[in-house]
Amino acid sequence: LGLGDKGDVMYLLNAYDGKKDMVKGLAMSSGSGENWSSPEKLSIPGLDIEGDAYGFHVSGDGKTVIISQNGPNSLGEEDLYVSERTSSGWSSPVHLGNVINSAGFEIAPFLSALKDTLFFSSNGMGGEGDADIFYSVKQGSWTKWSTPVNLGTPINSPKFDAYFTYSANLVYWSSNRDNERSDIFTASRLITIPPCVITAIGS
Repeated sequence: LGLGDKGDVMYLLNAYDGKKDMVKGLAMSSGSGENWSSPEKLSIPGLDIEGDAYGFHVSGDGKTVIISQNGPNSLGEEDLYVSERTSSGWSSPVHLGNVINSAGFEIAPFLSALKDTLFFSSNGMGGEGDADIFYSVKQGSWTKWSTPVNLGTPINSPKFDAYFTYSANLVYWSSNRDNERSDIFTASRLITIPPCVITAIGS
């Protein structure tokens, strides 16, 4: 699933219950180069994944996980949830609400470094085709978001587009626009995300 900001923590899809029994969830390993520790399960209370469609995005500081799953309060197929790590452990997943989530699926979350902008793919919000990539800006709490914005062309196509991420001045995503199976695409980062707006109300 990726590396932490310092490159010394690797996040892995699924975990082990005992020596060989794999369980649905999330694990982490610490190390560098070719030397990594045995995967350790991230114990998120209340995370009970059903079915084979699920995914995770872990923030670079390792303190926030965005979860894609068909879970409690899901509006359709997979919805997006959040869990945060505190001094007492991980919190139970919280549904991100019906601005982010639709009657379709919301998958492939990617959270900006400042945790104020969420990119994801959805087939329940219209757009160019099968599934499009959108972004939304956090409006205070994890359940309040701006109306999702479609990234448009050339990022999105009439087919399946998902798994958006960016690094430096390049963006990357997966699409099956040219083939039956998906390929990885890249482009120069020309997307401008609007700044967060904070309003103070006097008493």
